[in-house]
Amino acid sequence: MANKNSALPESGEELTWETVDEGSRIKVQFEEIGEVFIGIYEGHETITDPTPNSKTGEHDSWEQYNFRGYFPAEIKDLPCCIAAGWSLQNGLSKAEVGQLVRITFTRTTDTGQQSPMKEFRVDIRR
Repeated sequence: MANKNSALPESGEELTWETVDEGSRIKVQFEEIGEVFIGIYEGHETITDPTPNSKTGEHDSWEQYNFRGYFPAEIKDLPCCIAAGWSLQNGLSKAEVGQLVRITFTRTTDTGQQSPMKEFRVDIRR
């Protein structure tokens, strides 16, 4: 463990800090139609799994959208993410970093896949 006093400034000296990592983001999942998430848009990123896929040997990757949580209250000011899907990609393509965004789970659509596609309404605060 680091010595608690080893990084303290001399008397009267002030430290300035910049956060460079906050750990894992809270994954926002929409379960019921009508659920709403509001957050400050922080951009999107591609995540690559450091462990190779056991079947292909390749490293799986996926897109996610990053936010600073605003609503619901239990995630306010926390780093959050939402997995990118077609419905979100379309709406969030019009959002700019720093904008307050409201995402509402509106319906599901049967696409013939194992699970239905979730569709969303994306509103941007002007």
